[in-house]
Amino acid sequence: MSNQFSHVIFTWTTIQLSGIMLILPMIINFLTPTNAVEEWADVFLFVTAAIFIGTTYFNYVIEVEPREWTKTESQSAKSSLSTTTIHGTTICAEEGKKMGLDVLQLR
Repeated sequence: MSNQFSHVIFTWTTIQLSGIMLILPMIINFLTPTNAVEEWADVFLFVTAAIFIGTTYFNYVIEVEPREWTKTESQSAKSSLSTTTIHGTTICAEEGKKMGLDVLQLR
């Protein structure tokens, strides 16, 4: 997804998680001042809802292909040409169409 920038993405994710771990005790202390079962039930319901909403959002917006901003010029040019190998000969999609091959056969 992020190709050569994966270390940057990983670093920011680690920083975010570290920050959350640092402030989480204060949030729990605020949400459960008497440490009652009812207060903890509310915390668990909130966490469950947050995880469900976050995971659902992530599943709808995730893309497996590398983002355009991570591609170099040669990768961008290469990805715009679909190629396949037929009987030891590599042809691009344009040539395949001229030969009467279906686009699905070219992938």
